[in-house]
Amino acid sequence: MSAGSMSLTGDLSTEVAAEVTAGNLSLSLEQPYESYDCEITCAAGSVTVAGESYSGLTASETIRHGGANTLTVSCSVGVVDVEFAGEVS
Repeated sequence: MSAGSMSLTGDLSTEVAAEVTAGNLSLSLEQPYESYDCEITCAAGSVTVAGESYSGLTASETIRHGGANTLTVSCSVGVVDVEFAGEVS
């Protein structure tokens, strides 16, 4: 997504990639957090995955659960919020 706001909900499995250049993305996945291995990169924006926030200049995180699915989140300037099934908002 280049700019603007978007909210997505669904049963997305195998490989999920979310790239935000500028704007806000809210992603609600119907699979549990533990079923995803996550690659998170953030330049000057912020990314929240399962309640954990990643922000700052060139923040990067790899989370391995040994899950069958892969979630890749990249945010240049903006906000990305990812929630999973079973999470309390």
